[in-house]
Amino acid sequence: MIPKNITKEHVLQAIADIRENGLRYPLGKSSIYDLSYENKKYPPKHVIVIANEFANGELLAHDQFTTSMAQRFLLLLGAEFMIEKRTNDPVQQMIEGYKEDLVEKGLNDELYKWRMLKDIGGKPDLSGLDFAEKIRTITYDNLIFHTTRGVRNHILAENPQAYREALEVLFNENLLLGERINLFQAMIDEAYRAMGQTLFHHQDERAIATFLTVKYPEKYTFYKSSFYVKYCIKLGEKTKKKNEKYIHYLKLVEDLVERYIKPDSELLEIVSEKLPPGLFQDQHHKLLAQDILYKMLDKNEVTFKSVIGDLQSAMQEEESILKDFSIDYAHLKDNGFSGRKDSYVWIRDAAGLIGNRDAHFEVSIRTRNAYKNCFFVDIHFEGKQAQKFKTLIGNELPEGLEWIPWQDGHSIGTKTGLNPFDEDVVDQITEQLLFLENSIADRVRYVMPLDPEKVSEKNNFEKMELNQILYGPPGTGKTYHTIDRALKIIDPVFYAANRNDRHALTRQFRDLLISDFDNGKGQIAFCTFHQSMSYEDFIEGIKPVSPKGTEGAVNYQVTDGLFKKICLQASKTKSVSGFDDSYDKFVNEVVENENVLVLYTPKLKKPFNIRINSNHNVVAIPQTENATEMVVTRSMVMNYMTNGIVDDWKSYTIAISEHIQAHYPFQVTDEDNTKKNFVLIIDEINRGNISQIFGELITLIEDSKRKDADEELRIILPYSAHAFSVPRNLYIIGTMNTADRSVEALDTALRRRFSFEEMPSRAELLDSRRLIWQLWWAYEDKPWNDPKFLEKETPLYHFLGASELEEMNEDKKEEIWNKMKYAGADERIFGENFNGFNLKVFLMSINARLEKLLSADHVIGHSYFMSIYSMEDLRHVIYNKVIPLLQEYFYGDLSKIGPVLGAGFIREKKLGGGEVFAQFDFDPDELDGKAVYEILDYRVKETFEIDLDGKKHIINFEGALDLLLGKKLSSYA
Repeated sequence: MIPKNITKEHVLQAIADIRENGLRYPLGKSSIYDLSYENKKYPPKHVIVIANEFANGELLAHDQFTTSMAQRFLLLLGAEFMIEKRTNDPVQQMIEGYKEDLVEKGLNDELYKWRMLKDIGGKPDLSGLDFAEKIRTITYDNLIFHTTRGVRNHILAENPQAYREALEVLFNENLLLGERINLFQAMIDEAYRAMGQTLFHHQDERAIATFLTVKYPEKYTFYKSSFYVKYCIKLGEKTKKKNEKYIHYLKLVEDLVERYIKPDSELLEIVSEKLPPGLFQDQHHKLLAQDILYKMLDKNEVTFKSVIGDLQSAMQEEESILKDFSIDYAHLKDNGFSGRKDSYVWIRDAAGLIGNRDAHFEVSIRTRNAYKNCFFVDIHFEGKQAQKFKTLIGNELPEGLEWIPWQDGHSIGTKTGLNPFDEDVVDQITEQLLFLENSIADRVRYVMPLDPEKVSEKNNFEKMELNQILYGPPGTGKTYHTIDRALKIIDPVFYAANRNDRHALTRQFRDLLISDFDNGKGQIAFCTFHQSMSYEDFIEGIKPVSPKGTEGAVNYQVTDGLFKKICLQASKTKSVSGFDDSYDKFVNEVVENENVLVLYTPKLKKPFNIRINSNHNVVAIPQTENATEMVVTRSMVMNYMTNGIVDDWKSYTIAISEHIQAHYPFQVTDEDNTKKNFVLIIDEINRGNISQIFGELITLIEDSKRKDADEELRIILPYSAHAFSVPRNLYIIGTMNTADRSVEALDTALRRRFSFEEMPSRAELLDSRRLIWQLWWAYEDKPWNDPKFLEKETPLYHFLGASELEEMNEDKKEEIWNKMKYAGADERIFGENFNGFNLKVFLMSINARLEKLLSADHVIGHSYFMSIYSMEDLRHVIYNKVIPLLQEYFYGDLSKIGPVLGAGFIREKKLGGGEVFAQFDFDPDELDGKAVYEILDYRVKETFEIDLDGKKHIINFEGALDLLLGKKLSSYA
């Protein structure tokens, strides 16, 4: 504070002293503002420092008052004192603002950073067996997200070595920082995916910056995207893309230190005064630079609109579905944080479904329950049918959400409010948005009225045939498309939101695959038919069960096949958890008691002994003179407890099941699978003997014969003697190769009960522009310098002759990518300038010849060529895929393959005359006109000699391709 006893006379004395002696003290120089008095300039703050010497006998310390205080004090002395701005440098103004903030508030709120680097600087130590525990103890306070810590600890628990190796790469100062960042994230992503996780790992640039700063505090500093973006705007700099931002930020920090912090002795003295002893000595001022940027650009400039702007930046950086969310600024109202009037903004989801008046995500400032003037992240319903949402979705919501009164109905609100001034508020909003998306949004999308012009997939499963076969030549993507078809049936909303994200679709498909019918939660089963497939494999049959104990006898029991299992799964109304544990404890009890346990039948209470056989099944032995032993299997107990179905030996099955439940309880809960859709995919369906595999069930799969249909049919299965029907929520998708020789034998009954959809060869998917478009989309979440992307990008451009793209800089690529991603531009955006190999023309040429020689069923599918990025890749596909397929088509007759591939790949083999044969009583002249052909393998030799038009030519692989495409041979002669 400025002492009250300083008068105008003391100020004039200070001005006279400065005129006579100049700036006697190193902190006297003014950076932005001057005091103008009698047309001369003086540093305002230094004038007060000297004036105090005349008033109180000592200099006034610079950390006792701010420049603003000095300016206000001088202006009140009279009109002859004027304050004039001497610079418009925004960075210098920011520094001055920071100094004032230091004087007024000190470093108290941010001292934890200096304390942290003093306490744990140089950590973690990556050596030792207790490595994982060492890492877990480092919390990094609020400098990383709690989700970052959660993922880190999850990986440390399951695969600590993977996390150690990733950190070793990150901390390897011999590598370039950009390379380390990309490798670290790739290794973490691989480890996290290997654990079955599908969401973002949150080891982002902010986390990486924190890890590096704590490990090497003299070289790095903390980072946050929000103030990096604001600082770039202040400087007029363009922000970098993901995984390049921190590198750019460090360069900006270095410039800030050299140009502004080091020369400012006043700043350094104030910091020294405010920093308690014993903390980290920030000799290179990188931590100070971060604190300046954070306080001046984030902490002290919080408005509702600024938070929403930061939220938009954060969503664009997300590696989750949030990156495809968008903020609707047309529905933004900014009335601040006072709570007198609401501040809110609408947010649209990735699928374009949630985001209109019917339903929208909303981020707002409200007072709710105990939270006053806090951020809330909700889903609001405001359309004509707003009242119906609560009824359709149901009262039960995931933990953390609640129904809140809203307008004429109810909306879904988060229970926890977020402090607007928390430095992590944007991250917290992002997490709540993601929680809403993952926990409840699909249910909202499913019941909301859809815009038919945007998405109609929600009800597509109702239009889909229950039984369908995708047919076509080899390599047309039949099996590939079963993934899309299955997800459309099971989760149409997810499919609509992720139709362009093949990785997401594949992950979801894998998650839905049933791996264990007893304990699994999936909804898709996959099998391939073959000639040995039988009714007993597919429906049910008596199968041998190998002994598990010391008994050598092989037992036989009725075993369900795949089709019956998925039908039962789709019909389940209950689920069991913990059964295996309970059953095993029961078995151990009986064995430990030497098989002397006695149970009683439920109605007549007749006693029977039990023992455990070598297969861990229960053998019931009635206490009668001629006792017949009856085997009650584990699956029989499970079936009774789950579905109330007794497979056999009713009294004994019930008694054993109830004993297990009473003494070793397990949970039986309602789980109505009849409201879900299930899919059975049968690959190569025509390769099996349909009559033998389906048997009498071929009738039951008809729509009208399904369970609960008007003409429902039930049959008694021959082995188990159970009544059986096929549920309506089971879809069957088959694939059929039309080039297969077994197609003609396809069962007529099958043809009548399935709808058929042709999957033709689509050469247009091999258009040069399309191949580049597909590559860019496949690596949409990777930076341009990602090693795996570069490994494919450069060879592909060269292969296709895309010279403009080879020479294009990243900024131009980013411009094209933004048009593709946000403006919906298709592959035509790449133009027509390609002078390399044309895969589309190549496939069209081959297929035209095959269709002429054989039929349209014997062409080659496009999928064989979808992963070609170079001439070497093409060579591999031709010799490993195309030629073997043609040999199968033409039964190994190379003379017929020649017209398809051309003289560059097939030539007549010179074998000589009759001397080729062994001595035998026959006339070799009879074979003089018979030609023998050979395949020219350019993997073995670079060039071959061929005869064409009566001339000899030396030809290489590229020349052979030109011949195949009908180009002239002269350039190879």
